[in-house]
Parts: sequence; C-alpha cells; structure tokens
Amino acid sequence: MYRFARFLRPAPVLLCILVVARPALTGQNPIIRTIYTADPAPIVHHDTVYLYVGHDEADAPDNSFLMREYRLFTSVDMVNWTAHPAPLKTSDFAWSAGDASAAQCIERDGKWYFYVSSLSRNHPRVSMGVAVADSPYGPFRDARGEALLTNDLTTFDKHNSDDLEPTVFVADGRFRCRRSHPLRGRRGEPILRG
Repeated sequence: MYRFARFLRPAPVLLCILVVARPALTGQNPIIRTIYTADPAPIVHHDTVYLYVGHDEADAPDNSFLMREYRLFTSVDMVNWTAHPAPLKTSDFAWSAGDASAAQCIERDGKWYFYVSSLSRNHPRVSMGVAVADSPYGPFRDARGEALLTNDLTTFDKHNSDDLEPTVFVADGRFRCRRSHPLRGRRGEPILRG
C-alpha cells in the first residue's frame, strides 16, 4: 500500500498541469446550427476541411425534405467553421427538376468536380450529374449540359433511385464511382471511365 500511495502523490500536481496546459479549443455538436443540413460530404485539401452539405429547406412538404442548393462550410481546426455562399444549386443544371440529394466533391488536377443526384426533367426518376469549378468555393457549372447517368442506364434495381447519392474518388489516376453495387450499364460495361 505504501508504494501505491507514494506513486499517487505527484498525481494531483500532474492533473493540475494537464488541466491548465490543455488547449482551450472545444467544438460544438452539431457544428452547423443556423440552417437545416443533410448528407455531409467532407474533403480535406491542404490544411482545410471543406464540408459540403445539402441545404434542407425549412418549407419542405410534411414528412419530406426539399433541397435546392448545396452549402459549404470550411475549417482549419475542426472547431471554428466558416459559412460560405452556396457553391452549387439545382437550378445550375438545366436537366434537374429542382430537388437534390447527397453529393460528393473531389479535386483532380487543380479542378473541382461536384457529383450530384437529382430528379431529372428529361428522364424518369433520379439522374446523376457533375459540375466543375476552378476553386472549392465555386462557382460550379454543369460540366456536360446533360446528366452524366440516367436511371434507364442502371437497371439492376426496380426502384427510381438507382443513381442516388454517388461517392466518387480517384484511384489509379482515374475517377471511380461507388455505391452499394458497381455502376454498370445494361451490357455490364463500367459507366464511368477515367
């Protein structure tokens, strides 16, 4: 017992040093409190975290959601966050019916690519699109002028959300898109190529 008590004698002093020397940075949860958000898509580039989120509108129909734009929040310490203007809206895509779902933004060769899913005006159900910008802050513009993927190209599921909520990354120098199942066309060929 004496040896154990002797070991504990410096503990209060060490505890006081740790409490005083502890950084004063504390975060909050949720980190975004000023608007409704959904489907966060963070990316770290250099020393900054870019957090892209869908802006879930307060005037959404009962028991539903409505997202017309994506918002951007940045942080260099994961505690203090800066809100930025909407870098992308569904109205930036002529083919979009105006309601968005989760998205993913990625940088490649100095360009920023924002992959989105939205109901389509031109094809039944959900389609996937891509917008491009020179900066992570936007403004992003439709890179193709039409949807990248439409629901009639991905027929392995019977529901209308085959092309909902993409996750995109670069592997082996090529863009890759992942979901719960590989994105393949009717003949089994890959949909996205590098």
